[in-house]
Amino acid sequence: MFWTNLHSIFNEIGLFKHKQQQKYQCSRIILISDILYNFAHMNSIMTVKKVILLTLLTLFLADNIVAQLTRTGRTRNDRRAQTEDVPVSDKLAYSFNIGNIGFSGGAFGSGFTVSGKVMAGYKFADAFAAGVHVKTFYDIIGIPNASDISLFSYGTGLFGRVTILQQFFLQGEYNLSSYDGDTQLAGQPFRDTFTYPMVGGGYEQGFGAWKGGIMLLFNLDEEVREIGGVGFGEYWITFSYNF
Repeated sequence: MFWTNLHSIFNEIGLFKHKQQQKYQCSRIILISDILYNFAHMNSIMTVKKVILLTLLTLFLADNIVAQLTRTGRTRNDRRAQTEDVPVSDKLAYSFNIGNIGFSGGAFGSGFTVSGKVMAGYKFADAFAAGVHVKTFYDIIGIPNASDISLFSYGTGLFGRVTILQQFFLQGEYNLSSYDGDTQLAGQPFRDTFTYPMVGGGYEQGFGAWKGGIMLLFNLDEEVREIGGVGFGEYWITFSYNF
């Protein structure tokens, strides 16, 4: 009888342990299921967020690309229209200048100087023009008890002009000039030809295509400065058209 009761007790203990193990395994399964579910749920949320972000980024880039292409197309069309609409005659510019006016006097004589200059250019853009110029220099020197000396010099060259703020401009030139020598003082006639660069700028203001102003140019060649042809530079009173 005793052994029978003891056997029943051990059977109940074994059954209890078995049930506890089953409960523990069920709890582990439920916990793992919850973790997997939460992980899957988080992955789904992250995936949705990534899709939304990628979609927004794609739309943003596409909008910018379309806008850029539209602006580029408009710019090309505007340039094409401007090129087609503006005749060549409207791109030509002219300038008539007088300058280097001077008087001198003293015990050894007196003198008068005046110069003229004509420029013709082509406007490659509203603010940039380039072309050619022709200029002359006339000097007369009066010497007491002797014949007056008249000197006539001339030259040509290329120029480029950049307009700033519609009224101010910068200009560079490269000149080829033939200077008449002082035959009376030198004892014999002579004429020298020089090439030299000049840089400077000016100011012009007016109405419509016609403008008036002043231009100053500095001579960069020391040899030409020393012969006194143009000295350190030139100044011009300008009357320009379409610059």
